[in-house]
Amino acid sequence: APATRSRYQPRALGAYRLTMRLYKYQPVTKYSLANLRAKRLWAARPAALNDPHEFRLSTSMAGGVEQLRDGNPHLAGLSDAAVLERARESLEAKLQSMGVVSFTEDPSSIPMWAHYADHHRGFCLEFNVEDLSLVHRVEYVDALPESDFSSIWRKDGTAQVLWKKASAWRSEREWRLIRAEGGELIEYPGKLIRLIFG
Repeated sequence: APATRSRYQPRALGAYRLTMRLYKYQPVTKYSLANLRAKRLWAARPAALNDPHEFRLSTSMAGGVEQLRDGNPHLAGLSDAAVLERARESLEAKLQSMGVVSFTEDPSSIPMWAHYADHHRGFCLEFNVEDLSLVHRVEYVDALPESDFSSIWRKDGTAQVLWKKASAWRSEREWRLIRAEGGELIEYPGKLIRLIFG
């Protein structure tokens, strides 16, 4: 099977599990080399990503005021607009503190070798990811999702901002590993099986 496609691999007693080959482009720097030696990846905060719309809430986000007021008596004296603004600021701060590691299905993308691997002078890590619950496939959309505060962390609610991205980025075929905190090193999502040089 091609390296960029999901595939089944046998395990004990004749059962099967789904695995995925994912790739991470890197420039050659003292940090990337140190991380390679340590078998770690950097989980960046959203502000470091190349799309300024990443992990951003819709400017028209409204609704869910009653859910916000429930159990929060300190909000009683505030208008609905003030409650929404305070909630929005708090949730934006949480989103911007999260950690993201981006991968791709494609190890031979010329634009990505140029943009993320120092104009083909870097390298690309190939991982065999067996636990697909660790990563999320990015969904490319023409319009970023609308939501409200009644569905903050539901998969079909506000949490969509974690893995939905403008369709202009579709060629990157991205998968994401998302952590509650960013700005730190994390373990590999699977076995490193190959190092590809540009």
